[in-house]
Amino acid sequence: MSSRIVFAICISWQLCTFPYSCNAQKECSYCGLITESSKFYKPALQEYISQPLWGPDLRIWYMDSFVIEEIKGISIFVDPKGIETRKLSTEFYTFIDLRSKSFYDYKTFSDTARIIKKYTQPDSVAVFGGWNFYAPHSFHITEPIGKLADTIIKNISYKRVRLVNTIESKTGPWKQITICYLLCGKKTLVRIDNQLSAKMGCPIVRYDIQPTPQDRASLSTEIEFTANTLNPEELKVFNAWEKNMKLNPVIR
Repeated sequence: MSSRIVFAICISWQLCTFPYSCNAQKECSYCGLITESSKFYKPALQEYISQPLWGPDLRIWYMDSFVIEEIKGISIFVDPKGIETRKLSTEFYTFIDLRSKSFYDYKTFSDTARIIKKYTQPDSVAVFGGWNFYAPHSFHITEPIGKLADTIIKNISYKRVRLVNTIESKTGPWKQITICYLLCGKKTLVRIDNQLSAKMGCPIVRYDIQPTPQDRASLSTEIEFTANTLNPEELKVFNAWEKNMKLNPVIR
């Protein structure tokens, strides 16, 4: 459902928190940090809980039309007794110029890091391990959208809608119900289902797949606005990587 892909590596290798100046603030008129997280439904608890080793959080820094995604990987180890161990690690960082659709991978989040890969790709191809900003939609809908009452969570007001997707199976059709949360009046580069967000006039920033007997992998995905500015070190990385992009344009 989400535009994001979490990948597994099945081999055994493997407000600002810093002081800032007025000048740094002037360089950053629209910037910050967004965190996308997923929680999985636990029937025994009747709630969604975080499971980082199955669905790690995705951090996305942004500055104007540039974004940096932290790409994480899950390494899976199985010992001779069949006991599985998972390890979460940061694999690399992807710098994206959203206007030119240019992608640059770096091993570390540093202004002195070197480009390890540069490329472009079609909108239909998902960003490896990250968020696909160009995907038109995430949801399949088979019935009219239903409006629900607004709700307030942590002093933030959300509009809500109910989506229905009828799924055909060997045992007959069943309905998957998804509740979407819309944050009106919020400017954001990260939206769940770009087309539906545009249609509703507000960005969708969360969805909860309702648990059913047929769907035991129900989850809740949410976009959180962690910071609305960048610290000096983060600004240095953006400035350096933008310069690298200009010196190393992607050939189409």
